[in-house]
Amino acid sequence: HTRSLVLSYEFSSSPNRTRDYRYYSLAATTLPFTLNDSYSDARTRATDHTVQVDYTTPMGQGQTLNVGAKYINHLNKSDASYQEYDEEGATTRTTLTRYHDRQQIVAGYAEHTATFGKWSSREGLRYEHTWQKTTYPDLPAQNFEKDYGNLVPSATLSYSLAPATNIGLTYALRIVRPGISYLNPYRDPSDPTQVTYGNPDLDVERSHNISLVFNKYSAKLMLNVTLSQSFCGNQIAQYTFTDADNRLNTTYGNNVKNRWTNLNAWARTVLGKKTSVMVNGYVGYGDIRSSQLDERNHGWQADGMVMLEQTLPWSVKWNTGLQASGKKYNLQGYTGGMSFAFTTLNK
Repeated sequence: HTRSLVLSYEFSSSPNRTRDYRYYSLAATTLPFTLNDSYSDARTRATDHTVQVDYTTPMGQGQTLNVGAKYINHLNKSDASYQEYDEEGATTRTTLTRYHDRQQIVAGYAEHTATFGKWSSREGLRYEHTWQKTTYPDLPAQNFEKDYGNLVPSATLSYSLAPATNIGLTYALRIVRPGISYLNPYRDPSDPTQVTYGNPDLDVERSHNISLVFNKYSAKLMLNVTLSQSFCGNQIAQYTFTDADNRLNTTYGNNVKNRWTNLNAWARTVLGKKTSVMVNGYVGYGDIRSSQLDERNHGWQADGMVMLEQTLPWSVKWNTGLQASGKKYNLQGYTGGMSFAFTTLNK
């Protein structure tokens, strides 16, 4: 009853296929580019096999040790073809782009938790090593292999101010590996004004986060407030530029440094036996810049939600509320916000 051993296996696959047909009927016109009938067929698939073992055991009064290991076999695959036709329907151009990227990841971790009076702590360390092999079946000269390691620490120290009320300080390093949509080098040339493609040379993104957390739980109120500071020196970001043919290119790179200061608050209060209200809000200020692109952006962001939870007769649950999200900044601009109302009935 004090020790546990867990063995787990997970398989996931994300296939996608996009086919694009373009037909043009041209009257007398003058354009700075040529329009040709075309057909593009792009297939991508990301496949993962994950095997993991986790072991938990006590280490004396108030202390627990968690250790584990994981193996991931991750395959990104893209097979894409493109054809152009003349006015009689004869094929005038054919291109084929095949890209295969296999990553084998071995990881091990150890985590120690302890409680000493009103103090509690959690310290963890994870090491991951990746072997990557990238192949281009039609261009073998571009094939390459590399391997690299990542050491991922985390730590939390908290103090109990009162029963069910605590404050804590947390540090965590987060790594993000780019997926097939970020890596896929296929360029669909059918649009003479713009083209979007991935970057197979992307590196793992590493970001640091330091948080001051306050929690309070009672029969009438649950409250969490988090003040955090995060920064990343090699963020994977989308950016655009215009090439020599005046075509707008959209791709990705590890070319952005960001720093965000965020305040998150979540609360749920009980107004009666059958009524409660939940409020969730966020406000943050960020600085985003890239020395490679000589660009910078910064600004405030905010989100908010309020929801009423009501139990009706016959045990019908009714949720209704409002949610709003402000603009979200990136290196070269921002995306607009949104707001909506919602209501649901559940039996």
